[in-house]
Amino acid sequence: MTAENEYDLLPTIRSRTHHYPFRLLAPPVMRGLLEGICERESVTVEPEVFPLVIRAGGGSPRDSLSILDQLLAGAGGGSARAESGASGGCAVTYDEAMSLLGVTDVALIDDAVDALAAGDGAALFGTVEDVVNAGHDPRRFAVDLLERLRDLILLQAVPEAVERGLVEAPGDQVDKMHAQIDGLGAAMLTRAAETVHTAL
Repeated sequence: MTAENEYDLLPTIRSRTHHYPFRLLAPPVMRGLLEGICERESVTVEPEVFPLVIRAGGGSPRDSLSILDQLLAGAGGGSARAESGASGGCAVTYDEAMSLLGVTDVALIDDAVDALAAGDGAALFGTVEDVVNAGHDPRRFAVDLLERLRDLILLQAVPEAVERGLVEAPGDQVDKMHAQIDGLGAAMLTRAAETVHTAL
């Protein structure tokens, strides 16, 4: 085989195959998909649960549906997938989803960010103690804290980040996040995110 033929090999093969480029779904698209499936399957999921599922699924429809299935099963039964044929009025609450997914309570994340904004080391260490006492995984807490700091940075740089689907959060939480941005400031916010990222 000559060098010229060798370089022609890949395009030759590609021309005789089907090419399916798979991409991750944006949060607004994923939420529409999940909400549509829940509606068709007659299952009730609190609106605040969807951002948790979307974030845990990492943009993959298959992974997000699998996580939603697990939440429905853990909350009392039923399947979110249309192909499963299951139905029922199973409700998944935000608190149940947090517990089943092992996600840190938003109140603890808020406490940690507020302590950072106030420069109150004692309060921050108190929050870490609360995390441990509540049985949360400290590493998961750090991951969730970093995700909050990321959302704050995005929200600061792009004020319409929620509307554009860059940040997924309930309306009342968005107001709280804007207050946290004002309290932290750009420099502190970036430094805190870098510190947590380096620690992880």
